[in-house]
Amino acid sequence: MSTAASWYIRALSRSTDPPTLTTLSTAPSEEIQTVFDNLGGLSEVFSAVGLVLVLYGAIGWISYGDKSKSSAKGKQLFIFGVLFLAIGFNYNGFLQVIKYALGA
Repeated sequence: MSTAASWYIRALSRSTDPPTLTTLSTAPSEEIQTVFDNLGGLSEVFSAVGLVLVLYGAIGWISYGDKSKSSAKGKQLFIFGVLFLAIGFNYNGFLQVIKYALGA
């Protein structure tokens, strides 16, 4: 188990109160950095999932009528696929935004 995950488990198991945002945001930045260092292979996963969603979404969007629910779902799949592809191709930039938001 990673050190950040074990830190969260220890921090949350000591208290009987429900976790708050301040409790979850007090993890040391080194442990957060360790978690992000182990996520290197996710760019290929995001790209592959995005490509599959784009293909299935385009097929569903184009092959059904304009007013059908299947066409609307195909359009949604296509849009989510494009978003996944954008994250997959620029994964380091995506991680930088997440690190900035977490303050790591």
